[in-house]
Amino acid sequence: MNKTLEIAIRPPKDTDEIKGMLQVRVDAAVEAYSGPDGPTKEDVRTRYSADNTVISESIASKEYSALCAEIGGLIIGMCVWHQTDAKTVNIDYAYVEPKKYQGKGIGRLLINEALKQIGDKTKIQLSTQSAQGFYKKFGFVVDENAEIIDDGITREQIMTRFAVGAR
Repeated sequence: MNKTLEIAIRPPKDTDEIKGMLQVRVDAAVEAYSGPDGPTKEDVRTRYSADNTVISESIASKEYSALCAEIGGLIIGMCVWHQTDAKTVNIDYAYVEPKKYQGKGIGRLLINEALKQIGDKTKIQLSTQSAQGFYKKFGFVVDENAEIIDDGITREQIMTRFAVGAR
């Protein structure tokens, strides 16, 4: 029997859904960044959970834009972005629940909808440690001329998607 997933990509409805989105972020970070040669799961969980109040308030106040991926009332993915100036948008977070839902096209749905909502900005930036191949599918390139946007981020981790003719 082949079950089709009914996935809704939409803005979060309330603070409970924002909390669900942030839990997906923490869960995905724990899976991606902890391990025998790196930080412990608890260290990663603590680090990523520390930002949740600020992120939640930024989404609730509409300072940041957000989308969630939802199946049957369960939040399984998230994407958050904000405009940094008149011609630049930064995608701050994009995560899918790692154990059951990664690799099923949900991240692609989230990014496609985010790009649609962002529109035709001159450039869209993000930083990634492990998903450059994924973002290249959407036209992002490593931007060696990018301004460092956050502590701990290297120029090699910054990817930019330029509007046609904007480079």
